[in-house]
Amino acid sequence: SMAFPVERLTRERVINTAVGSVEAVLVGHPQAGVVGVFERDGITFQPGGGPHEIIDESGSVWTATEDDLISDDGRSLARIPAREMFWFAWAAFFPGTAVYSGR
Repeated sequence: SMAFPVERLTRERVINTAVGSVEAVLVGHPQAGVVGVFERDGITFQPGGGPHEIIDESGSVWTATEDDLISDDGRSLARIPAREMFWFAWAAFFPGTAVYSGR
């Protein structure tokens, strides 16, 4: 497992990662402090123009919704279940968890 501090996620806005064999993109909303975790399917993303938009390496714009990432050309990537919790609570049960420290 891997822990991602919300403050870092909302500051970086987009984190491309893999946990085990699962490729994921984490999308942080800077104003709301909300994070969405979505399938990545080998695609690399970067922040887009709006708080819910990200851009892939081909220039397609993707919008983060409650259930999916949806591209401007109709592709979609599913949301991955994730939990937000206090670090001390998680670390008590999973002390070996790695913590994301930034790019």
